[in-house]
Amino acid sequence: MKAAFTLERAHVANTHWFTLKRELYDYTGSEDEASSILRGLERLGSDAGIQHYEITPTANRRVYPGAPAVVWSVRAVR
Repeated sequence: MKAAFTLERAHVANTHWFTLKRELYDYTGSEDEASSILRGLERLGSDAGIQHYEITPTANRRVYPGAPAVVWSVRAVR
C-alpha cells in the first residue's frame, strides 16, 4: 500500500495548482488519485489556523470494476 504523507499549509497555499498536482502524482502514482486529493485540499481551504494536512491512504473495498484500489483522506491539523 502507498504511504501516508503530510503537506504544510503554506506550501499548499504558495504552490501553483499544476505543480502541486505533479507532486501529488509522485506520491500516488495516479492522476485520478492526485486530483481527488486536490479536491480535498480545496474543500478544506487554507485557513491560517491550519498547520498542515495529513493525507492517508486506505484500501478501497472495490464495489465495481474499475474502482480505485486506494482512496485518500485529507485532514487539516490545527
